[in-house]
Amino acid sequence: MVSNAQDLLPVMIFIHGGGFFAGSAHPDVYGPEKLMKTQKVILVTFQYRLGLLGFFSTNDTAAPGNQGFKDQLGALQFIHKYIQYFHGNPEKITLVGHGAGAASAQLQLMNPQTKGLFHRMILLSGTAIAPYNEPTVNPAKQVYHLAEYCGIKNASQLSTFEVVKKLKEIDAETLIQAADYFHTNGIDPVVVFKIVLENPESKTAFITKHPKELSKTGKYYYVPILTGILENDGSVRTMSMRNNDTEIKRFNTDFNDNLAVLLAVENNDDVLGKIIDYYLKGERNLNNMTFNNFEKVVSDRAFMYPFYDAVLDLLEFSDKSLILYKFDKKVSASFSKVYTSDYIDSSTSG
Repeated sequence: MVSNAQDLLPVMIFIHGGGFFAGSAHPDVYGPEKLMKTQKVILVTFQYRLGLLGFFSTNDTAAPGNQGFKDQLGALQFIHKYIQYFHGNPEKITLVGHGAGAASAQLQLMNPQTKGLFHRMILLSGTAIAPYNEPTVNPAKQVYHLAEYCGIKNASQLSTFEVVKKLKEIDAETLIQAADYFHTNGIDPVVVFKIVLENPESKTAFITKHPKELSKTGKYYYVPILTGILENDGSVRTMSMRNNDTEIKRFNTDFNDNLAVLLAVENNDDVLGKIIDYYLKGERNLNNMTFNNFEKVVSDRAFMYPFYDAVLDLLEFSDKSLILYKFDKKVSASFSKVYTSDYIDSSTSG
């Protein structure tokens, strides 16, 4: 240690949100001013690879996947090792995540490689078991489709190593644009490239078991956690549709299929039909009368119910403190400005 531990400041490490495909830790988005004014904490932020650059995978040694999460792990290891030289206490580190950043933070907690790298956690509007964090079932198939979209000839006949080599020859802008082909229903599914379950035999694997399995069995270590949600977290997706007649018309053209893809549920009466009956009173149409309830079902599916499930699991298995909050104050300065052209009176996530 470079100085007496009593003189070192506690540390907060922040992981930004953005659905694993967008976002930034830039101060214009997440202003650190209020924390900095206290002069009682050191705040550390970092970037990590996103989208196909962060979560591209063939699910073998050609491209194991989870690069974005491994970037985060590398940052956590670096910070724990060197923060003392910036007057930070490596034994008083709180990991904070927002949205997909909160899902990331809990995934880091589930990774035994991070034990001791942080000691408390704050999860803002996100959990590791959220539907947008459902592991990709066949990531290699996704890669071959990407190769076809990029114009690589006879891609299906190439080995995973060969197709990865070919893709590396494509410029980044073309790759990112090709990823748009995976949005089969407008911009849905929003999250395309995401977590994969790696080979348990791999020494570099980030995660090998489903997050839900780890959550339901409690087979990972715990730290004290503060976690919560907002009243309208789902508006991070629906806000761009509000008062957008073109987008609403497109959605209504094939309402059932579009809603099923957005919610990541089966398009049948047993599942989707019951959701429509409960939330939209059976009306299969977005309009001024149904939009608020539409926003509620998106909030419940992506944020509220995963949050409650995660909390119940923590209460069952964790022996550490757990503090919950719900923020429902309507404010003018919100993430609605990021996703629309104006501020809207709503509390939103990211």
